[in-house]
Amino acid sequence: MYQPQTIDEYICSEETKRAVQDAINQSKGGLLPHILIRGQSGCGKTSLVNVLKNESGYEHVVSIMGNTVSTIEELYSRIQDCVNKYTRLCKKTIVFIDEVHRLPKKAQELLFPILDNGVLINKLGTRSQVYELTIVCATTDSGAMLLPLRNRFNVTIDVTKHSIKNMLRILANNCMQFLPQTFSEESLLKVANRSRGVPRTGITFVNNIHVKYANTQEILCENVEDFFTERGIDGVGLLPRDREYLAFLSKSGTIGLDAIAFGIQLDKTVICDEIEPYLLQIGFIVKSGRGRKITNIGNEYLSLINSTKTMQISQDCYERLAGAYIQEIAGVVRRSVPDMK
Repeated sequence: MYQPQTIDEYICSEETKRAVQDAINQSKGGLLPHILIRGQSGCGKTSLVNVLKNESGYEHVVSIMGNTVSTIEELYSRIQDCVNKYTRLCKKTIVFIDEVHRLPKKAQELLFPILDNGVLINKLGTRSQVYELTIVCATTDSGAMLLPLRNRFNVTIDVTKHSIKNMLRILANNCMQFLPQTFSEESLLKVANRSRGVPRTGITFVNNIHVKYANTQEILCENVEDFFTERGIDGVGLLPRDREYLAFLSKSGTIGLDAIAFGIQLDKTVICDEIEPYLLQIGFIVKSGRGRKITNIGNEYLSLINSTKTMQISQDCYERLAGAYIQEIAGVVRRSVPDMK
């Protein structure tokens, strides 16, 4: 996967880039501020940490996954190992804690004095000053973090889902760097449309298409269409289970999560974490205190799919259905895409 090394190579929204540049500017002649990065999985949070390291003159990134830490002692040990190995030798180091909200609450509290005063405190209360160290945390669910921890970060950067324009740039970079085939501009556009604004999803699609058509010199639109049709992925990037969810809501009216989970035989966590966020984003459903409800635009989408008996939605219908986010695939965006040949 293509990994940006500098802020100029890092593709993101203008708002995100300004926040990143502000953080880098604060590090001039010293350390980065402690940073919280928020955003969905696969949108570039880990890549951003690498950019921060390079742009700010850090030597090391020590990564810790929040779901691999079960006790406060374990987190203390990992940070202390980093201090002993790097920062005591005056080597500027980022401790990157991914999915920080998955840390036990006591382990989250261990970070308080580090963020406040650069002090690491063990279970006996022994205090040690840490130098040349910056804490960078990433989360897909900042609401699950302790509020005092969220409030202690000097800088918060939101890595949002990507526009179609940026998705095309990311996919083009990945193709040119790592794949022997060329993808036509129209074929990459079809991949970008179905990637839900998430680079990791789009790059996975591109890599799988490459494998399927390994003996093909150039990947064309029909190749991409065949790939997605075989997998049941429609023109808006919805999977069969997404369409089943929408069809159930269309028949049921406003309905609660428990009833939906029972009706379509899916776990509530899967519905909340994997199905509903994108449907909410593109305006196909709404949520209220009474439950979930399909919108007019969601019903129109189902009608279109059912009437045409195909998952390939025309460009005009596609733009009309999914609102402002989808409309970014207008001609001005197409013209801005670099030549991929």
